[in-house]
Amino acid sequence: MFDWIILLVSVSAMWVTLFLVVVLFLMRLYVVLKAKSGLNQALAVLLIPFSIGYFYAIPQETKFKKMYQTLVLVQFICGILAFIILFYTRFM
Repeated sequence: MFDWIILLVSVSAMWVTLFLVVVLFLMRLYVVLKAKSGLNQALAVLLIPFSIGYFYAIPQETKFKKMYQTLVLVQFICGILAFIILFYTRFM
């Protein structure tokens, strides 16, 4: 029974993490298109990993940025959970 719960949680966490990677990239793309920023800033927002470019280029606090930060936190938690559970099932 416990094995099924671990399997369900790990697979769900992996799918949520993968889904949020796409959603966060689309959110960054939306911000770049809406801001009509220069090419260098647009590439920084889109391509610098861990959303560093997004947080550097968009300093003002908005509802959109708050939602983005919340989704980044959810992705981080799901990624850590998936890693821990996969590590646990591999070595136990």
